[in-house]
Amino acid sequence: MKKTLIAIVCMTVALAFAGMVLAEANPTGKKPKPQAPMVNKKKMMGMVESVDPAVNTIVLLSMNRHIPFSVDANAKILEGGRECRLADIRVDSRAVIFYTGGGKKRVAVEIIAQMKPLPEKARSKPEPQAETE
Repeated sequence: MKKTLIAIVCMTVALAFAGMVLAEANPTGKKPKPQAPMVNKKKMMGMVESVDPAVNTIVLLSMNRHIPFSVDANAKILEGGRECRLADIRVDSRAVIFYTGGGKKRVAVEIIAQMKPLPEKARSKPEPQAETE
């Protein structure tokens, strides 16, 4: 009997705390920014070739190809670990883009850019050196 009573009291206390935790989930009162669906999300890494915030596009240089993306209006954009706007992303910085679609209809849903651009040595291809004997 005592064990049953203790179990009931523990369950009641646990449910009471769960209600408080759920009520505190959004303490600021701001509406959370809606995120794009995670279905069929792909990832591409490379260097930012160009950014055009007027038409919400970004071009990534990856594996010696220029790959354009249109940027979703609700896309999560981070630079250096902080949330930012598309216009804040610097050309020649490294980036990871999570996108949906394919071909000419790639839509970026999340962009993570690095604050510092690549050093000049890493951007340019090394010139072949002549062999000497």
